[in-house]
Amino acid sequence: MNRRRPEPAAFGAAAGERADLVATLILASPSATALTRLSDGCFLECNDAMHDVIGYRRDELIGRTAIDLNMWSDLEERDVFARTLLERGHVAGHVAAFRTKSGETRIGAFSAWLVEHGGEPCVLGVISEPTERLWAERRARQAESRYRHLVERIPAITYIEALDADPSGFYMSPQIEDLLGFSPERFYEPDFWASSIHPEDRERAAAADRRSNETREPFREEYRFIGADGREVWVQDHAVLVDDPDGGDPYWLGVILEVGERKEAERRVAEAEDRYRSLVEQIPVTVYVDAIDDVSTALYVSPQYERLLGYTPEERMNDPELWANRLHPEDRERVLAESIRTNRTLEPFRVEYRLRAKDGRVVWVRDEAEIVYDGQGRPTFWQGVLSDITEQKIAEGALRESEARYRQMWEDNRAVKILVDAASGAIIDANRAAADFYGRPVEELNRMRFTDLNALPPEQVRRRMEQVVAREVASCILHHRLASGEVREVEVFASPVAIHGRTLLYSIVYDITERRRAEEELREAELRFRTLVEQIPAMTYVYEETEVGSGNFVTTYVSPQIEPILGYPTQDWIEDHDLWVRILHPDDRQGVLDEEARTDATGEPFQMEFRVLAKDRSVVWVREEARVIRDQLGLPRQWLGLMFDVTARKNAEQQLAKSYELLRATDQERRRLLGRVVEVQEEERARIAADIHDDSIQKMTAVGLRLETFSRQLGEVEPEILTSLKRTVEDSIGRLRHLMFELRPAALDREGLESALKEVLQPLADEAGLRWTLENRLITEPRPPVRANAFRIVQEALANVRKHAGASAVDVRLEPRDGGVYVRVRDDGRGFEPAEIRSEPGHFGVSAMRERAELAGGWFRVTGAAGSGATLEFWLPDGDEPS
Repeated sequence: MNRRRPEPAAFGAAAGERADLVATLILASPSATALTRLSDGCFLECNDAMHDVIGYRRDELIGRTAIDLNMWSDLEERDVFARTLLERGHVAGHVAAFRTKSGETRIGAFSAWLVEHGGEPCVLGVISEPTERLWAERRARQAESRYRHLVERIPAITYIEALDADPSGFYMSPQIEDLLGFSPERFYEPDFWASSIHPEDRERAAAADRRSNETREPFREEYRFIGADGREVWVQDHAVLVDDPDGGDPYWLGVILEVGERKEAERRVAEAEDRYRSLVEQIPVTVYVDAIDDVSTALYVSPQYERLLGYTPEERMNDPELWANRLHPEDRERVLAESIRTNRTLEPFRVEYRLRAKDGRVVWVRDEAEIVYDGQGRPTFWQGVLSDITEQKIAEGALRESEARYRQMWEDNRAVKILVDAASGAIIDANRAAADFYGRPVEELNRMRFTDLNALPPEQVRRRMEQVVAREVASCILHHRLASGEVREVEVFASPVAIHGRTLLYSIVYDITERRRAEEELREAELRFRTLVEQIPAMTYVYEETEVGSGNFVTTYVSPQIEPILGYPTQDWIEDHDLWVRILHPDDRQGVLDEEARTDATGEPFQMEFRVLAKDRSVVWVREEARVIRDQLGLPRQWLGLMFDVTARKNAEQQLAKSYELLRATDQERRRLLGRVVEVQEEERARIAADIHDDSIQKMTAVGLRLETFSRQLGEVEPEILTSLKRTVEDSIGRLRHLMFELRPAALDREGLESALKEVLQPLADEAGLRWTLENRLITEPRPPVRANAFRIVQEALANVRKHAGASAVDVRLEPRDGGVYVRVRDDGRGFEPAEIRSEPGHFGVSAMRERAELAGGWFRVTGAAGSGATLEFWLPDGDEPS
């Protein structure tokens, strides 16, 4: 805030006159009035009315502060009052609670002015009864505080935004930082909110925002934020426009909820629905859902319906009577009667019948449907399948309609078929598939010769035909030219047939262009795979069943790496089926065979590390991994495996284990010695403290008693040197007692860690005005060395807080954790920059505290930032044998 503190008021021409005038005004005022020094808050003057209000006499107030007398019930309220006074130069009617001398809490209206008295700035304060307006203002402040406390703790983000986007009226609750990692203050920056929205959602959210601002209708939108760590966070943003109760402009009041889990669930549901729909729409049958009524109203029909009958699913669902109307007249009565019966009995509907397709075709179908029940067992709809059985029905009537059947199969068959006169090479007939393949009408093909289709020389084609007629070959590879000029590689299967006294070649043509290309690619891929397998630093093998169902497996392939790993050539490994068992290390053989039997029985992957004996009898550690390959019936057909040489790693692991054991033993001994050093240090401190108490303090106390006796003998006239000597003795005794505490606080051994720390914390409140809390969650007292270490680290930490942090409060927490003692010391001071963590002269410093904790087998860390306080944490093990 850019406000200047007003100059202190002047009460006369001379400082003495002002002082007298101020004193006169205070004493004559009918209200409780007091004058305090601004620098330290000490009372300088007060009137009798002040005594009547707070219960303290004038001599009890002068020279003391309100903090000393514990007059403020709420120190935060006192801080607000002080800041307002310093900013404005005066405060009028601030309602707050205060304590009287008797301990009673009362409410008063505090007013104060900055004045000058005796040449220094002071505060002239008045306490009066609060008016109704002041009471209302206090209640309003309390209500606002409760509201802010509620808003900032609910599991949602609350915000306020002015209708005209004025940043001065903006508010964002702190929960936004937990959700996105950005502080609320970032959202006060122009355009930050919009820039943090996911790019794919930004324009949609902005359009909804503009629409709400124009129509003043509630804003409700779901979109994604991009968090500080780059995460996508789905939120639901809901805001309403509310009127300002004070008559100002209306503003938006909004709530943001995180909906990521719901969005993820919706995505999974959509994926599952897509998979189901894809499955239903890909199977070679028509799936449908019908209502339970006399006309079988369609609720859903899969796309295959159009391929089956020529009607789209929409046409079927929009016309409830379409199915009944397309029934073949000879089947209608039978089918409808069965439909009515199963609607009544709810038995499955299974009927074969004919339907008339949209193009007039008669399609034989097998219709199978069953009732689907809801969760309460009530029938809801029919779910069924329509299968095209037309070809099956045609096959069943083959004996009755052989010629028609042949023609239909010839014409409708998808395979390219050609009848060729063996003598002349003329094409006698071709089916529609041939017309489609060659790109020529059937009539045109029937005017051509077989040689006209081929890109090979005619002589070579005729030679192939002669071989077919002589039954020397059943197929041949040719190159046929299409009408477009493209040449395709084909495989022609042909056989001679005698029809009406002449030999015809019944030919079926298969386009193998893509197959040949795929075969070539497969050969190249196999070559690349073999090259890869034989180059990787591991042995690859294939273990196959000798005969389907025999259960007898042998090695059929081993990569060349087997020889550099174990010294055996690949041929030995393939020909000697028992070699693998023989070279197993005797100590590992049974375990390996048991695991092999288990994985053979279960089909689970084989994974194991074991030792084998190389050809030169050296021991080699290997890791073997294998997976079973099953056939279409699910029976195991192959094991594909890899074998890695892990001897070097195993040797390293063994060496590492030995080193770790040595290190662990050394570390245990070091920690035991450290514990003993701490014990010896604390014992020596205790001995010195006892010597001071029993010797030095006793002697100094005796000197003090003698000086007191001597003073009484002198009577009322006491020499100044005697008074100074008595004061010196008292100060010396105090310093010796403080030294005793520093050496070894008695409470640490007598009452425990909590009491000892309280004796350190209390002087912080007495000397530095720090508020402190101590939360002790320990169930049992730590062992003496642990207790002493914890006390020393906290003692040094509190000393650093008092001298360097500039804090107003500090809290300490003790709790059991992971078999040890966890301690946290946190202050609200000025914090630190990382470069500031260093040892100060005469103190342990952070490095020494960390060393003490780590040497005891624990850990230590300090966190914080400039302006935001600091937190010191450490943990010490409390076991008999630190690990």
